[in-house]
Amino acid sequence: MFPFASLLPWLMFIVGVVIITIILLRRSHRYFGRRPRAGAIDPPRVHVPRPKDPWLASQRPSESSIDRQEIELHELARELTGRLDSKIAVLQQLIIQSDAKIAELRQLLDELEKRG
Repeated sequence: MFPFASLLPWLMFIVGVVIITIILLRRSHRYFGRRPRAGAIDPPRVHVPRPKDPWLASQRPSESSIDRQEIELHELARELTGRLDSKIAVLQQLIIQSDAKIAELRQLLDELEKRG
């Protein structure tokens, strides 16, 4: 049939390897090809002096985590305060409505007592 029938599996293997290589090269170019160019200006780097005391060195990461936790607590407090304020406003409206209903019911009760 095909004169190169014995080469067909090898030819398929080589075509598969070429396709996989092209796919991997395109993916790596997509991720690693976005590096800044040589003429690009780097943002200024902030120099943080190295602590002389090992105790201070171990304390720095905890300071940043404490700062993050403090910010999260502040945001949570603001959110809870907002929720409480809105619930207080709703309760005040309900109290005003119930006071009006109580006054109305007392007036009706007084009218009934006068008639009866």
